Amino acid sequence: MSAAVALKLLETTIDEIHHAYKAGQHTTRQLVQMYVDRIEVYDKTGPTIDAIITLNAKALEEADRVDAAFKASGFVGPLHGIPVVVKDQADVVGMPTTLGSVLFKHYYFLVFVPSVVMPAGFTRDNLPAGITFLGRPYDDGNMIKLAYAYQQAPHHRRPPASTQA
Repeated sequence: MSAAVALKLLETTIDEIHHAYKAGQHTTRQLVQMYVDRIEVYDKTGPTIDAIITLNAKALEEADRVDAAFKASGFVGPLHGIPVVVKDQADVVGMPTTLGSVLFKHYYFLVFVPSVVMPAGFTRDNLPAGITFLGRPYDDGNMIKLAYAYQQAPHHRRPPASTQA
C-alpha cells in the first residue's frame, strides 16, 4: 500500500491501519480527517441522515497528539490511532450528551458527580488524612449510604499519636 492509496474506510481492519501507520503511509490525523469528510458527505450534506449530532471540534488536535505519541514511543495499546464514535448516551467530558435528541445539544457532562469526603485517620506524621468517594451522576443517595457505612466502621481510623489516652 503506497501513500497515494487511500484506506478503504468500510473495509480496512485495525491491523491494516496499524501497518499503514508503521510504514509511514498514513497518520491518525489523515484517518480522522477521512472520517470527518465521510460524515460531512453522508450525514450533513447528500442524504443528510443526521446520525451524528455532534463532532468533537478538537478531533484533529487529539489525532495530532496521538501521532506525536506514536513517533515518540510507538503504539500505546491495541486501539492506538483508531477513531471511535461514542454513542451520545455516554457522558464524555467536553462533549454534549444529547441522548440522541437535538433538544439536549447543549447538555454537557462537566464532571459534576456526587462526592463525599470522609476523615480516614492520620498519617505517620500526624497529618489528617481523608478518603473521597466519587459516584455516578445523580447517585447522591447511594453516596450518602456509602459514607454512612464507612463512618460506622471506625476500625479504619486511629487518633493521632500525639493524642493523650
